[in-house]
Amino acid sequence: MSDVQRGAGDGRRPGLLVVLAKGLWMCAGHLGRVVYDGLRAAGAVWVYVPPDADESDGAEPSRPVLDAPPDGHPERLPAAPAPSAEEIDLWARFYADD
Repeated sequence: MSDVQRGAGDGRRPGLLVVLAKGLWMCAGHLGRVVYDGLRAAGAVWVYVPPDADESDGAEPSRPVLDAPPDGHPERLPAAPAPSAEEIDLWARFYADD
């Protein structure tokens, strides 16, 4: 093998195979981190996380618990008024088969 392929350690530029191996190692490391982060995120969705220990002894929970939607939430808004006779007529004409 020539010095160009092996890479010389005496101050000369590294060989082609050394540069390619280093690049391949860096790409594999990056791909491994991406795959690991993806699996960790997927696991966070599918793995049961037990409640805090302080909640099991009857103490106040450390995070807020929502009993009902906050003010202004669409589920808290009043129901729509009943449609008038004109609106009923318009909807009937809209869905009529002409």
